[in-house]
Amino acid sequence: MPRQTTTKSKRSKPGTTGGGRKKTSPYNQFMKDQLPKFKAAHPGVTHRESFKKVAEMWKDAKENPKNQAAAARA
Repeated sequence: MPRQTTTKSKRSKPGTTGGGRKKTSPYNQFMKDQLPKFKAAHPGVTHRESFKKVAEMWKDAKENPKNQAAAARA
């Protein structure tokens, strides 16, 4: 007796959910922009160290919303 095939889980058709990509966060955009620049300026540094340094730069970056709020208060 042939085995019945199971149906796949019921999912909506692609494109019907109205989704899309989320907007890139300011932090992710900063990292995307600054990491390659940092690596080009410091070619001997590992990716891990580069990432740490650029993340530290984020704390004082003008693109950081926390810094924008502080500047608006001053």
